[in-house]
Amino acid sequence: MAYVIHDVSERQWCQYFKDQHVEVIVEFKFNNIPVDVDNPSFEIYKNGQLIQDFYILKPLTKTDPPVIGKYHATFLTTGLEKGDYTFKAKGVYQGTNLLVEGSFTLVEVPRRQWYIDTLRGILADKYQIEVPWEFWTHDPTKKEWRDGQLNDYLEMAVRFINILPPATVHWQLETIPCSSLVLLGAQIYALLSKDIMEVHNYFDYRTPVSVSLFRGREYRAIYQWIERSFTDPAKFFKKSWVLNTIRPRAIVFPRIAFRVLRPLSMVLHFTSYGIG
Repeated sequence: MAYVIHDVSERQWCQYFKDQHVEVIVEFKFNNIPVDVDNPSFEIYKNGQLIQDFYILKPLTKTDPPVIGKYHATFLTTGLEKGDYTFKAKGVYQGTNLLVEGSFTLVEVPRRQWYIDTLRGILADKYQIEVPWEFWTHDPTKKEWRDGQLNDYLEMAVRFINILPPATVHWQLETIPCSSLVLLGAQIYALLSKDIMEVHNYFDYRTPVSVSLFRGREYRAIYQWIERSFTDPAKFFKKSWVLNTIRPRAIVFPRIAFRVLRPLSMVLHFTSYGIG
C-alpha cells in the first residue's frame, strides 16, 4: 500500500516553480501483516527507465512517530519533467525481498493556479489529521474556501501592492515578482473574511450556563500579526524595485520654486537635484 502527499495540492506542479516537495509513504506487509524491513530503498521510474539523478531529500526511512511497516521518502521535483511516474520501495524481511509499487503524475499548471493551491496549503485548508501518524493529509471533501475566493484574495493583495507609492508600475498576478508578499497579503484578506463570518455567527448564551461561540478574535490576532510582516516590507520592496529596475527620468520645470518642486518629485519618487 502506498500513497503520495504533496505540499502543493492535487499532485500538481507549476511551470514557474519546479521545486515542489513530494512525500511518499509506503507500508510493507508480509502475509498481509505489517512488518519492518532491512535495507529499505526507493526508486523512481519513467517509461520503465530508472531515474538516476533526482533531488532526494530523505531516503526511505521509518515514519516519525514510528509505526510498524510504515516508511516514507521525500524528494523535490527538480529536474523532473511533466508526465506519469512509478516508484518502487524495496526491503528485506527475514530473507524475503518485499516490494511496494505506486505511481504519481506531475502536471503543469498556470502560475495563478499555483498561487491558489499554495495559498490553500498555507491556510491549512482541505487538511485533516490522520491518527496515529499525526500527518496533515489532504481531504478533498473539506474546503473552507473555493478557488474563486482564494483568487479574489490574491488579486486584492496585488492591488494593495500596486497602490503603494511610487505609482509608476502596476503588476498583474501572473507578472508580479514578489510571490511571498502576495501570499502574505492574500492570507490577511482570507483571515479577515473568516473574522467577519465569525462576527455573523456570534453566539452568546448566559443563562443558566454561560456559553460563547466566537473565534473571530483568534483570526484577527493571526491576520494582524501577518499584517505587520506584510505592509512595511511591501512598501520597501516596491520602492527598491522601482529604483533598481526603472530607467531614471527627469522633469524640467522652468522657474518653479525648489520648495514646490521637491515635494512633487518625492510624490513621483524622483530624485531632486538643485542646479545653480
